[in-house]
Amino acid sequence: MDVLDLMETRLSSFTKTDRAVYERLRKYPDEFAHESYDRLTSTLDVSPSALTRFAKKLGFAGYAELQYQLALDLEQRAQHGKQETVAEIFGSFLVQAERTLDRDALHDLAEHIVSARKVHCLGFNTSSFAARFLWHSLRAKVAIDAENNDFDFADVIYRDDEVMVIFSVASGEWYRPMLQRIRKRDEAHQPYIALITMNSKHSLRRLCDSVILLPTAGKVSAHHTAALESMLFTLFNDMLIAELDSLKSQD
Repeated sequence: MDVLDLMETRLSSFTKTDRAVYERLRKYPDEFAHESYDRLTSTLDVSPSALTRFAKKLGFAGYAELQYQLALDLEQRAQHGKQETVAEIFGSFLVQAERTLDRDALHDLAEHIVSARKVHCLGFNTSSFAARFLWHSLRAKVAIDAENNDFDFADVIYRDDEVMVIFSVASGEWYRPMLQRIRKRDEAHQPYIALITMNSKHSLRRLCDSVILLPTAGKVSAHHTAALESMLFTLFNDMLIAELDSLKSQD
């Protein structure tokens, strides 16, 4: 995945200043790749500190490293002028997703799950496979009591020593009434709720204890969005199970 594609996967995490740099870079990629640092900051009205922070957010040591990689990427695009194969799109995106996943948030969720009496795995429509996959993996691979109760969760009375993991690509309005009811109950009946999503502005985020944000697949390939989202959830589940296995082996 080159610099221009990498920016798209991080778009949801950009600050207002990052987005300004992003917009200029998308509009003037050749200038960013070849102009001197001083000329670039003056002609395109971008501060040196903004460029440095932007480069680091993309995983580079500094702007010089980003500029060098951008020049190589533009040259390669000009030489090859070919579309990536589906396998290349999927592979490069998943590798980048693995590198950028918030490991601290993953570890925190794993610690809650390890100490939980029970884990409830929820996913609706396209997210239902991810929920079933996690439910099966928790029970089969790390011997953790879990339930996949997508269609009969409405009247369940949860406890504060339980964890609820919700997979939701976009809005998750299906779960809003249930979460609102849970938040009105006393603390003894409020589970720890984690939301796994690609939407940084997900409407349920304020009703959850933690939100783990995955890259937006639609920015990479509009033709394969659903498949990429399923693969992202599967990647997340595999990484979570590995983290759980590591925690349990330390006991």
